[in-house]
Amino acid sequence: MAKAIGPHFDLELKAAGLHGLPFAWGEDGEINFGPEMPDDKKAAVLALYDAHNPNSTFAIDKIKALEKYRADRVLMVNRVSIIAGRAAREGNAPKATACDALIDTLTLIPKHATVVAATNITDLNQAMEDLYDAAVYAALIAHPSLKQDFKNMDS
Repeated sequence: MAKAIGPHFDLELKAAGLHGLPFAWGEDGEINFGPEMPDDKKAAVLALYDAHNPNSTFAIDKIKALEKYRADRVLMVNRVSIIAGRAAREGNAPKATACDALIDTLTLIPKHATVVAATNITDLNQAMEDLYDAAVYAALIAHPSLKQDFKNMDS
């Protein structure tokens, strides 16, 4: 017997990047896939359904945490883009490259396996914080003068 699908299943699908695919579901847990639905996407939807708790609010908490991260990321990407532009104008290609790598990494954090796999808000926030710290640390190792650039932008 299928388990019920709660009101936040739609949000869970969005968070997992599975929203808008050719399938439908009922509150009773029945899922119907369109004939054009790829097998790997079917498997991903079924895995999400298997992990789905119809009474959980985690999906809403996860969406809010990801939205906050995205807002913070936009601010950081804007700051790093300014530094990268300045470095490029000064002919400092290694610094500009380190900035570009940091921007790329910050953009990918919400899609990282540890973020996607998080099953509670504490693990989710910790995963995003750890990945963010690792990305910034890698940029600072690649080009240590970025530390001063970041400090200058904070003051």
